[in-house]
Amino acid sequence: MIIGSLNQLKTLSPVTPWIQSIKALEALTLDSNEGISNISGNDHFINVHSYSTRKREDCRFENHQRTIDLQFIIEGRETIDITPIGNLEADGDYDEANDFQFHSMLAPNKYSSIELTPGLVAIFFPEDPHRPQIAYKKKSVFLRKAVVKLPIALIES
Repeated sequence: MIIGSLNQLKTLSPVTPWIQSIKALEALTLDSNEGISNISGNDHFINVHSYSTRKREDCRFENHQRTIDLQFIIEGRETIDITPIGNLEADGDYDEANDFQFHSMLAPNKYSSIELTPGLVAIFFPEDPHRPQIAYKKKSVFLRKAVVKLPIALIES
């Protein structure tokens, strides 16, 4: 997992898919349309969406096998919990088509939290289960968020 500003991420790698992902996030404004837009193909895309944050107990851990998540807050703020995969067990079947797996906690209080605010991006690799959508300090807010789905296959070569 990596947390930082978009400017900091530019120093990570000159690999084209990373640069394309960062540029897609940099282009966002408060007026950006919601929905999915391709970045460099059907599997490399950005999804702009909005929701109200919720109580921690109403949120679930998730991870992905084939993609890296770059989660970026456009407006609002949320808490995202993180924990090692060993603290979780699969909750339902892996959704192959959407590269998505929910998890339940085996050790309920063994997680760390990050606060994601506008201008910060959190990068979650497949080995980084994360629980987004949590209300910051238990106060639900409406937020606009973008998630880039970056296929690992694009950066492995």
